[in-house]
Amino acid sequence: MRSMFSHPAILFLWIQSSSGWMHPKCQIYDSSEDLEHFPTWICSHIPHHAERYTAACQDVTAIEEDLLGLPPNINTLCISMTHGENRSMSLGFFSQFQDLESLHLPSGNSHLPYGNSHLPNLQYLHLDGLGSGCCDCHFGPHTFRDLVKLSHLTIWGYRLSAMAPDVFHGIPLLQSLNIIEPCVYDLSEILCRIMNIKSLIELKIEAPEIQSINQSNCSILITNESMKPVFNNLTFSDVSFGEITHIEEGALAWLQNLTRLTGAFSQEVLLDLPLSGIKQIQDFSCSGINVIDIESICNVVFLLSIKKLYLYNANTSSLSMSSVELCTGLEYMYLHGIFCSTPYLEWHFISSLKNLNQLTIAGLEDNRLDICSFQKQPIT
Repeated sequence: MRSMFSHPAILFLWIQSSSGWMHPKCQIYDSSEDLEHFPTWICSHIPHHAERYTAACQDVTAIEEDLLGLPPNINTLCISMTHGENRSMSLGFFSQFQDLESLHLPSGNSHLPYGNSHLPNLQYLHLDGLGSGCCDCHFGPHTFRDLVKLSHLTIWGYRLSAMAPDVFHGIPLLQSLNIIEPCVYDLSEILCRIMNIKSLIELKIEAPEIQSINQSNCSILITNESMKPVFNNLTFSDVSFGEITHIEEGALAWLQNLTRLTGAFSQEVLLDLPLSGIKQIQDFSCSGINVIDIESICNVVFLLSIKKLYLYNANTSSLSMSSVELCTGLEYMYLHGIFCSTPYLEWHFISSLKNLNQLTIAGLEDNRLDICSFQKQPIT
């Protein structure tokens, strides 16, 4: 009897279960309701996957072999690699999924060839290099230029200095860029690579290795680029550093208005922040091993029009009506400090904070609080 297969083939058995379609490495879902059955959901970083055709793949060792047999019309694809795997791959492999809108790729891709990706509908791309520490992955010039609809890009745990200076050039519609743990010590390594993305409206940078914030010098990376980075269209900017030891005057002028700034500051360095070129910060989170007195932080609050303050190294013994005088613009205040010298607080300082909607003081025990004793107006 003649076989129905004239060529060797791999036969996949598709079985629909209560939690999705069966596949050797992947679980496939028709709607967001099925995602609740997936115990370690790896697509959590990619938004808007509700009611989309989603494939979540785990323990992948070889992407091209392990993903064989996936339906070509999936909209969201998330991949989790087996720890220790390190293989070169191309975005061109995913061109078989023409309806793909969201793609989550793991670490272990030492080389990501540019061009010929043919993903006409891809909008969200999440590259996760955390599994390999700092991934020394080489991305060449214009790596993402063929992703004509790409609007959201996240690069996490990749050493940015290993990428070409023009790696992000040619992305026409990119609106949101997240660069998290880029394994660099100089802010120029980041800014000079992204300063030509004119469509950018949301920017998030988490660079805990950066300790000295200096003026950006793009001529180090791009010989014909001497201009300073400028981002005129940003509506959201979230920047996080580690322990800051130095801030050069004007070093953050490219930001102007910051949505959120996070870092560890000493009191001396903190007082240099208003000279950095920033005009306004909405949310400011300050930590560190050096205690900061309230009057100093309120001076920064006033100069930078800060609305929400999270202070994790506060000298709470310096709380008084006069010390918070320049904090009157605050709408939210979170304080965590050393209370051994202040077994309880005199709460009268609150009456100076005219715009404060919420106050949280963590770690304070056995405090005598009579909020009505200093309220001039009825509590509402």
